[in-house]
Amino acid sequence: MTLSNAVTMQLQHVTDIQSLEQYLRHYPVENAFELGYLDPAYAEACQWFARTDENGIRTLALLYTGLSRPALFFVGHPDGVAPLLRHYQDQLPERVFVRSPRGLFDAVKTSYEPAGEIRQMERMGLNRSTFLARDNGAAYDEVEVLTHKDTGAIMQTYAAWPDHFFDPYQLSSGLYFGIRGDNNDVASIAGIHNLSERYDVAAIGNLVTHPDYRGRGYAHRCTVVLLRHLFERVGLVALDVQSGNVAAIRTYQRFGFQPHAEFFEGEMQLKG
Repeated sequence: MTLSNAVTMQLQHVTDIQSLEQYLRHYPVENAFELGYLDPAYAEACQWFARTDENGIRTLALLYTGLSRPALFFVGHPDGVAPLLRHYQDQLPERVFVRSPRGLFDAVKTSYEPAGEIRQMERMGLNRSTFLARDNGAAYDEVEVLTHKDTGAIMQTYAAWPDHFFDPYQLSSGLYFGIRGDNNDVASIAGIHNLSERYDVAAIGNLVTHPDYRGRGYAHRCTVVLLRHLFERVGLVALDVQSGNVAAIRTYQRFGFQPHAEFFEGEMQLKG
């Protein structure tokens, strides 16, 4: 870590990956997205800001710029959020997608205000050992890997969800799976936000089914195939689901996912 200056000695731009890992591993499900982004594959798109005390990191903020929309993640104690936002304001986007634990969100709003819908979300986690569909023997031959040649059809499917976090480069992961529709369109999709074998974690998302194909079990089958591939490489998978979406939460629970924490997320902009 490098102290920014003597006056703000507790506000730091963190580059020590080991200290970040040590801090984030205290709550691996709650911090699964941040752990995934620690991987060297995402390093160029990450900036980490921390408020520290004598015991180390107290509050952590991650600015991730690897997608078309920048995202700002918060972890830790609320007392460090406002000082971090004030001190690093010139390095933060005027408009950003924010993901914040419930207990930190009021502090986020000292500098940022909503620029659209703010959703309450639940973070859910699943370990390889408790994955309920890993050995049931079901084959889903219609589920296939989506590639860059499918980009146009994928974007048409995501058009109904303008707040999605899909960028075509994510297809290079080989971890986007889909089922074709009646007209060779993409009826259902399941993919990842990030994956790190080094930190043994993956965050999944962009799980959608086109309205014309709902009720056919496509989302379940795509997600099973995705999870099977992920658990060959990592031991923990996490996702976010909107609170109150009972159907989705029950679906994930059938895989073995369990809720761990509540978050707020949405587009926000700097005040003033």
